[in-house]
Amino acid sequence: MAHHDLFSHPLVLRRARVDRVTDVTPRMRRVTLTGDQLGLFHDGEHLHPPLATPAFDDHVKLVFASDGDVAAALPVQRARSIDWPVSETRRGRDYTLRRWDEVRGELDLDFLRHGDGPAAAWAERARPGDELWFAGPKSSLIVPRDVDWVLLAGDETALPAIGRYLDERPLPVPARIVITVASDDARQDLRLGPGDRIDWVCTDRPEDLEQAVRGVEWLPGRPFVWVAGECRSLLPLRSWLRRDRGVPASHTSITGYWHASGTRVPAVRTLLDPMPWLAARALDQLGVLELLDGEATDHDTLAERAGVAVADLRTLTGYLDHAGVLDDGPDGVRTNRATEELLGSDNLREDLLGDGLPGRTLRAAIDLAAAMRTGSSGWRRVFGPGLGAAVAGEIGLYGDRMQDAGSFAYVAAGLTGIPAWGGDVVLRGPGAPSLARAALARPGGPGAGLQICTAGSPGELLADAARSLGLEAAAEPGPCDLLVSTLELEHRDDGEVVDLLWDLHRASSRVVVVDAVTRTGPAGLAHRRQHDLRQLVTTGTGSRDATRYAQLARRAGWEVGATTALGWDYVALDLIR
Repeated sequence: MAHHDLFSHPLVLRRARVDRVTDVTPRMRRVTLTGDQLGLFHDGEHLHPPLATPAFDDHVKLVFASDGDVAAALPVQRARSIDWPVSETRRGRDYTLRRWDEVRGELDLDFLRHGDGPAAAWAERARPGDELWFAGPKSSLIVPRDVDWVLLAGDETALPAIGRYLDERPLPVPARIVITVASDDARQDLRLGPGDRIDWVCTDRPEDLEQAVRGVEWLPGRPFVWVAGECRSLLPLRSWLRRDRGVPASHTSITGYWHASGTRVPAVRTLLDPMPWLAARALDQLGVLELLDGEATDHDTLAERAGVAVADLRTLTGYLDHAGVLDDGPDGVRTNRATEELLGSDNLREDLLGDGLPGRTLRAAIDLAAAMRTGSSGWRRVFGPGLGAAVAGEIGLYGDRMQDAGSFAYVAAGLTGIPAWGGDVVLRGPGAPSLARAALARPGGPGAGLQICTAGSPGELLADAARSLGLEAAAEPGPCDLLVSTLELEHRDDGEVVDLLWDLHRASSRVVVVDAVTRTGPAGLAHRRQHDLRQLVTTGTGSRDATRYAQLARRAGWEVGATTALGWDYVALDLIR
């Protein structure tokens, strides 16, 4: 879960050309790219803005193909975003932009010469005139300004971002830099400023980065801490910075750039086995996980804090020790790598153990077979009302849906350019705040009138969002030229979708509904299959495409006009009564 601010960009697919290739060190190759599509360009259908990369750790996704046919593996460009059709041959790799010279139209990418992956192999063969396709950056980190000093740390994969920070200097404060390298010939000449200090640590062990960071001279005042490297090796740093150093999440950015082969924690995978998962979930609900750290805590203390019998707690912790999820010894219970991974990632912990939408979906999946036999959903069998009704009535679940709407923010601006947009516009649904921001930012303003309607949502979530944007919030929409329903369909079953669309008749004769369809994304078929299964569990229908939504709209008495693909699997249907 991101705790810092991000600035989003229109997501654009660009084709660049290799201008020159330079070996910065024997272990790092720099490829300089140029091309018309780095600036303002028209692809024959859409006009796209110039490349924008304001943050030092901005990254793009390079697109390759295992069979060499890159054209067939490319995503599809939309007005403000892209779609990723399933491709068995696509190979995407994320790379940091080392330098962007807008005046000269030059972009530098640095490639670590460490193996035979698609990006490294391409860089080894790269020659002037070769083409490279990439998408992004999607968003940029907004570095907090209330900072007295900066800690930058990473392995060799972090060198491009660290080098760019030192070149561009977004904060006029001293920096402490820690970089681990596999050999001394990987060291680079970096642009240090007054008061800066850099420590090079020669090691091929990813876990040595953690100890090197712990050994940094800690300066007075509030730091901004940026660390990147091998995923697992960074996990202990999250809790150390938070608990021992008191650095708030808003002032840390810790990113796993890569996974060491064979070093993923097997114990976390065992949580997908029902008993370890249920046991870990119980431990979390008892509040015990929050009490654990690297030091042993005795069973009596934990049992008293949790309000349970010591013998029962020993049974639970003993089983989880056997499963490898924590360490339970004679002196008490302590965290291990698996526990630290759970505690260090809010997303992982919520997905596996929480009572939000991801956690409840896992519980609903247990009864999936019986649900399929009855034509229902696992969600209805476990929780009674459909997921649509639950989301509309619970602040927590609705908040989850609003958080899930994060990807919608990247395509929302495209919706304000469709022909139906204009006049008095009322927005409703979990994506309404993102769409309102896009409408307020469009040239000429949002139009004659813009309002957020809180119908179909619980509490004050949408009302608070409307007030923060300076907009009026209404419990029911007044007369309007266009009503836009944002992200209200995907979590409803077919019957709930039809009921909602019938209700929209009362609000306006012109409605646009926008939601995600097949859910592919850069991860391709694996991501789509997983999403399809989750949809089957929660709605009983699996994923629905635009054609299926159009059929449901006609059942609710609407005529279906234009269907607009916005990118990132979002589509908008223009409904007319």
